Amino acid sequence: MRKLIDKLAAILLEPVNEVVTVFLGIYTVLWGLWVLNPLVDTFTTAKLYSALMAFLPNEILWGSIAVFFGLMTMVALAKRMPKNLFYGSAASALHWGVISIFYFIGDTANTGGITALFLAVLSTYIYLNHKVNYTKDQDDAGIS
Repeated sequence: MRKLIDKLAAILLEPVNEVVTVFLGIYTVLWGLWVLNPLVDTFTTAKLYSALMAFLPNEILWGSIAVFFGLMTMVALAKRMPKNLFYGSAASALHWGVISIFYFIGDTANTGGITALFLAVLSTYIYLNHKVNYTKDQDDAGIS
């Protein structure tokens, strides 16, 4: 069992495939655009969104935040800006964590809370992975 845990730890410390980070950014942007969509009043159509609406009753703000964080993550990755990638993935983790909590409060029977929780954990992993590997790369290069 210990060997399996060590192997898993070694795999998790390898640099994250950038495609995963891009997909996270794309999904976050798409979620934000869906919420911003003027043709659909998203928050009033499902019980799932009731807690989000009670906390901050503004779909435009929720959607804009998601689009901003998703784009921030993708642009930082594309332009090789590690600090902005840290901020973007950390902000995405916070965003999806908050969404997850409010989804669970809004409708415990809906799987949206699990999906948002997965995205929060994935965002946190991306943040920590890039932080560890970027710091390690700088240490190896003698950069302080």
